Parts: sequence; C-alpha cells; structure tokens
Amino acid sequence: MSILISLSPNTERDDIILSLKTLLSPWSWRQTKYLDQAKKELAKHFPRHHLHLTSSGRSAIYHALKAAGIGADDEVIIQAFTCVAVPAAVSWTGARPILADIDAQTYNLDPQSVKEKITPRTKAVIVQHTFGIPGPLKQLQALADQHNLLLIEDCAHALGAKYHGQPIGAFGDISILSFGRDKTLSSVFGGAILTKNANLSRTIARDLSRLPHPPFWWVKQQLLHPLIMALVKPAYFTLSLGKLMLIISQSLRLLSKAVQPLEKQGRMPKHIDYQYSPALARLLSLQLKKLTRYTDRRRQIAAQYLNRLPHPINISTDIN
Repeated sequence: MSILISLSPNTERDDIILSLKTLLSPWSWRQTKYLDQAKKELAKHFPRHHLHLTSSGRSAIYHALKAAGIGADDEVIIQAFTCVAVPAAVSWTGARPILADIDAQTYNLDPQSVKEKITPRTKAVIVQHTFGIPGPLKQLQALADQHNLLLIEDCAHALGAKYHGQPIGAFGDISILSFGRDKTLSSVFGGAILTKNANLSRTIARDLSRLPHPPFWWVKQQLLHPLIMALVKPAYFTLSLGKLMLIISQSLRLLSKAVQPLEKQGRMPKHIDYQYSPALARLLSLQLKKLTRYTDRRRQIAAQYLNRLPHPINISTDIN
C-alpha cells in the first residue's frame, strides 16, 4: 500500500468535486458565509471557545503569540522534536524558542526538561500533541500556573483526540489547529486559534481583521491542489510519473509548496499575514463533517502499529 501522507491523505471524491466547483466560481471566493459555516462546524467540537480562522497553523501560532504580547527578549519553550514551523513562528515575533527534551515513549514534552528551561524571560510553553498522542497536560499546567506562563496547545496532529473525556485543545490558555494538506483535516492551507479568554479573543480578532485577503492566484493554487493530487497520487509510484507531474505543477506555479524555501532560512512568507480564504473555508466545512469517521480510522491504524511494534509506546489509559 502506498503511503502519501504529505500530499493529500484525506481527500475524497466529494472534496475533489467541491474544489472544482469552488475553483469555477471565483466570484464566491470572498463570501463570508463560508467562514461562518466553517466556524459553526468547528464550534461543535469547542463550544466554549472563541474561534478565529487563520491562513495556516504557523500563522495561528504567530498571531496568537503577538496578541498575547509576546515578543522581543521573551522566551517560549517548545519541544525539540517538532516541525520547523513552530520555532519559526516563535522567532518571527522576536521571541526566542527554547528547546526542551521529549519523553522517549510518547515523543511529547518532558515536564522535567521544561521545568529546567524556565527562566524569568519565559512567557509561554507550547505543548505539541505529537502524532495525536496527548501531551502531559496536568504536569505542564501545574508548571504554567506556578510560573505564570501561558500554556499553548499545538493540536496540529491531534484534532479529534481526547484527554480525560475532553477534546484536545480544550485545556490550554490558547490552542492552535492546522488544516494543512497533510493534517487530520485539510483545506490545503488553514489554521485556527482557540481561546476562552474574551479579552485576548478581541485582540486576535482585531489583528486578524487588519490583514489583507489572499490574492486570487494564491487561492487558485490551493483549490487546484486536490484536483492535481487526484491525478498525481495514482501515478506516484508508476515510473515516477506522479512525481514528475508534481514537479511540473510546482514549477509552473499551479501548486504552492507546503514550506517555502525562505522559511527554511528563517524568513516569514507572505501568506502568514493573509486572512483565511472563504474559498478554503468551504473545503474545511466539508472535512469537519468527516472528523469522527477520520478519527475512528486513525485509531484503528494506530492500534495496529501499537500492537505490532517490538517496543510499543506506553500511552496512558487516561487518554481516550
């Protein structure tokens, strides 16, 4: 079985059809009703939170930190085993990402390492729920309360996961979601900020409202992604035809890259300061309706891995 997790793993026939319909109706790309629909679907999972949609998960981290007043001379503790997007987003605010060790069993933050990294400049801890496995929220919340730190949940891998019967994302002062092409749910690009803090929510809403809409060519690239991937994936391992199609599509700028080359140099790409596109919100609404089915399937696959690995990951029974 071919594994194409980074290309477009959850796209189904109805997603492809909707992408085509949306692509062919560019007059609808700024209709705010699609944003409202996506937020309504998302609110079913986080009914007590203020929700703000962003252009990407790393945009969510960046704008959440800025809204919380985190910037130059501040420190944010993150885990060393993570995507470049997390330390990059912290650095773009002017703050310094501080790397903490992980637990060898869960690949999540080691609370003892976090404790050792806290200094008077520390303002926040980002707990990443790696591979959908909830991090040590109790211990980290205790450290955050003791040192007056923000606890930020990075739920990019974990939308749909639960901890003590509550959805992951419901515990931190701020939670971050990602709807990138390789995430639990995908609108190709997209993210969200969740918070229960009304004052912080107002600041986030104000800041995001001042951002420009994404240019039409950028929206077109994202809408083309599910369509082109529908051709690329079946041919990916057939004489490398799919790989060639992907390279050509990117070189012709029909597709965007998940991570821009300048990001690898530490520079901030333009889309971080775009508003979330209503056209992509339309795709997200459809994906959100599938979350329960997708989560059940992921649990089935995870169980197979856990049962067959020679040294299985020790996941707490508190996790549901």
